[in-house]
Amino acid sequence: MQQQTKTGFALFGVLMCLATFLGTIRASSAVEYPVSAFANLPNMEFPALSPDGRYIAFLRPVNGRRALFVGRRGVPHTEARHLEFTADIDFNIDWFRWVSNRNLILATNFTGKRNGLQTIETRLVTVARDGGFIKSHELRRGRYRPQVQTDVIDFLYAEPNQILISMEANSDGRIDAFRLNTRSGRLRTEARGTVNTHRWVTDHQGLIRIRIDVVGTEKRVFLRQPGGNWRILRRFDFFDDPDFQPHGFIDDDTLYVVSTHENDRRGLYTFSISQDDFQEHLFLHEKVDVLSLGRYRDGKIWGVQYATDHFATKTFEPDAARVHGAVNRLLPDTFNFFLNHSDDKQYYIFYAATANDPGTYYLYDDTSGQVSMISRRYPILDPNKLGRVAPFKFKARDGLEISAYVTLPAGARLSDTTKKWPVVVMPHGGPRSRDYPSFDYAAHFLANRGYAVLRINFRGSLGYGRAFEALGFRQWGGTIQEDITDGYRALVATGFAAPSNACILGGSFGGYSALMGAARWPALYRCAISVNGATDLLRFARFAKSYRFSDLVARRLGDPIRDARLLRDTSPLNLADRIRIPVLLIHAENDRRVTPDHSQEMYDTLLASGKRAELSIIPGSDHGLSRSAYRTRYLSDVERFLEQHLKR
Repeated sequence: MQQQTKTGFALFGVLMCLATFLGTIRASSAVEYPVSAFANLPNMEFPALSPDGRYIAFLRPVNGRRALFVGRRGVPHTEARHLEFTADIDFNIDWFRWVSNRNLILATNFTGKRNGLQTIETRLVTVARDGGFIKSHELRRGRYRPQVQTDVIDFLYAEPNQILISMEANSDGRIDAFRLNTRSGRLRTEARGTVNTHRWVTDHQGLIRIRIDVVGTEKRVFLRQPGGNWRILRRFDFFDDPDFQPHGFIDDDTLYVVSTHENDRRGLYTFSISQDDFQEHLFLHEKVDVLSLGRYRDGKIWGVQYATDHFATKTFEPDAARVHGAVNRLLPDTFNFFLNHSDDKQYYIFYAATANDPGTYYLYDDTSGQVSMISRRYPILDPNKLGRVAPFKFKARDGLEISAYVTLPAGARLSDTTKKWPVVVMPHGGPRSRDYPSFDYAAHFLANRGYAVLRINFRGSLGYGRAFEALGFRQWGGTIQEDITDGYRALVATGFAAPSNACILGGSFGGYSALMGAARWPALYRCAISVNGATDLLRFARFAKSYRFSDLVARRLGDPIRDARLLRDTSPLNLADRIRIPVLLIHAENDRRVTPDHSQEMYDTLLASGKRAELSIIPGSDHGLSRSAYRTRYLSDVERFLEQHLKR
């Protein structure tokens, strides 16, 4: 139940709405923005330089949906060409990538149906930067048409218009690796996998050298030898043994590996295949995991990103350190994240942001040593008029330290207890996910409306080591929910938050948590809002059992046979009689991860028990609320419901 996001309204409409609201000032001197200012997709996402550095491609909303634009470097982004077919209503764009100086590849998704089951289908589309060439790839081997066709192994930096992809070879479920010519659509088998194949890794020459299979809860890392035979490089339990995640080759004998072999935090190392041992220790933090790896286009890793109470970067490649240092001096008040570069490494695109700033994209010219702004992500929102995000730590009832973030209304400070703020407790999705010290469109919207928003990285969250994550296994309705409750009580104890004036709201796993909070602590909250939340864990666990690698889900959630009683006892559907507060259930009509009948049955059960409940089905929407219209409906429903049930 990972929570994902994206989406937006036409810019003209946003500007007209904003003009209406510019005079609406609260006593705190904060501007109350219209819903659309937060619900819109970012004005720009994922800008990327062409290999020669002459063009910049990016995503921008058209009619509330992501569309692809391409413009010349140095020309205002407002003059970029809109590749009009990419605003087609039948699909959504997940990502794009340059595959040559002329062509780009898009990953798209759309709803479908297989054997009577509703699905999300994914396809690749090749498009020329001027729109003069379009090829939609319907990849198949024989008569079988794979559902997922956008799992890219390698974009093959040295071979324009060629990529490696991983997908089911036929209906028996075997996963093979293929080479795809993105111009002609020609598909060629590169390596054969098994029904258990999870991932492939290429070497520095673009050759497939590593295959990773998952069998039950065991991970098997295979090395491809000269001649094509495979041998076991590592074999370990996914949960109980040190982790070993290969992330590419430095040379024929040396791997980049993310591992927990020193302690339970995920660090980055080099590993010698011939010596079968770890070599250089590149990064290991004392408290948190590696968040992401910074790579050049050729695959070389130049550094890592990680997040504590703020984001940080560590570079261990001289050119990257020099460029980052230069950009940090030019943009000293933001966290600056390197996105991509031209092949000659003259031009770089950076993303600069703070916890209360939705972010701005910049172009850095390494020859002149200057940065120039490309675009702000949310140009309507003024960071100086948004509340800041404050880190907040507390001890759970068993003494475990938990990290959280409070998104504050404009002008509020955690240390100021003269006003008791109403609180929206917002547990994240997953639960194998985490919150970050960054802008969140829903949290900042609620803060703009005068609510403090508490986001908690409860046990089971990613990023704090494997032991912390394991504390959440089979605790979806147990200690995870206690952490969330303890967080709100700790915030009240500081004097900042008003006691008994909170609502709990969440999406996906967070939606489940909202209902569990209402059921387990019926007097603590004034209302609960569940967005795309599972209400019947036993049914959800059975549903997950039909998917690949379901043993991993069972270990984290519970097995539908062995743990049936636990799953029944921690299902909100079976606890409806305990709920005393008003409940709003919001669900996406086309949700394929948590089907809408979870919310429908919860609504029917609450009404049958004489409870106060509302149900809002968002027409056409998906699990991640990926379009502006979906987010607008979501935020509008939430605003109305909170206005009725929380005191400000």
